[in-house]
Amino acid sequence: ARLFTDFIFARAVLQYLADAEGLYVPHPEVTYPADKPKLSDLKILPVDPEELERRTEEIKKRFVELFGA
Repeated sequence: ARLFTDFIFARAVLQYLADAEGLYVPHPEVTYPADKPKLSDLKILPVDPEELERRTEEIKKRFVELFGA
């Protein structure tokens, strides 16, 4: 488990994920393209986990309506 954790959080792996998949990763030395906004500049929508739990069935139904899955 330790080897896997060391691998998956290695800078090279996280840099690959940022480059190939466009992901924001938790490594301070990973660089991003100049046209990719900084994570701190993104508008993050707050989510209330209790409301999500209450509305789970409604959300699932709407997901199927929108995406057919």
